[in-house]
Amino acid sequence: PFAVQSSQPALLDLRDAIQDLLAARLTSGDGGSRALDPLAVLSALRRTTSARDRDFIAVAAALGAGQLLRGDVGGSPNELSIEAALIEVPGGAVRAPARVKGSADSLTYLADRLAVRLLATQAARDSAELAGLGATSLPALRAYLAGRHAYRRGRLGANSDAAEHFERA
Repeated sequence: PFAVQSSQPALLDLRDAIQDLLAARLTSGDGGSRALDPLAVLSALRRTTSARDRDFIAVAAALGAGQLLRGDVGGSPNELSIEAALIEVPGGAVRAPARVKGSADSLTYLADRLAVRLLATQAARDSAELAGLGATSLPALRAYLAGRHAYRRGRLGANSDAAEHFERA
């Protein structure tokens, strides 16, 4: 869900368009990451009692998401500022914050730039985490990577695939 940080009514329509554009761009299509249907997510969010981040994270977890994309849209109908972050589900740790600014005429371009920045920031964090595992044994590294894979697929919880792999690592 993106919040509008402006009193401009035209930004409400742009907010919905940004959500759809980012959902399409953050889906790899190769069996990797995929975005949940924005309408299904918004429908589930409407059933919550508040608009707090922990409620968004709970809804994302209930839908089987491994990450939540939260963002803000601001500016005017001509000039946009879009901020977004990938947030861990569960937990709520911000994994990849990003921001873009530009002309509202180039919404598709702004969505592309934002998606690239989100993915690049996340990849840099993941690489830094993996670099810290260099002194770890190969079986432990494999178990850790399998745990990360299960975690991203939403197989979470105390007795989950992710928990088993992380425990073994």
